[in-house]
Amino acid sequence: MKYYFSERLNRIRVGLYTNSDGEVLCSRLMKCDKQHPEYPIDVTHISGTNRECDDYNIYYLNRHSVLKAIDNLVEMIEQSHPMLSVIRLVV
Repeated sequence: MKYYFSERLNRIRVGLYTNSDGEVLCSRLMKCDKQHPEYPIDVTHISGTNRECDDYNIYYLNRHSVLKAIDNLVEMIEQSHPMLSVIRLVV
């Protein structure tokens, strides 16, 4: 029988999970810290507590805000100094 991931999570939530549910969940565990360069930041995360969820959401928003700010800064510099965009492409 094919189960959807949300159904598996719901069974785990209420304590009625199967061995298959546990195996699937364990197969999707992240094996690296969120600071690791290969950490997939844009995938769905499951947290055990509201605090863990809040911490991750703050981390995610801060990271994306910083990256967006850097992109905006680079764009502003390139617009005011067109030669820099040529140099950047060469590097």
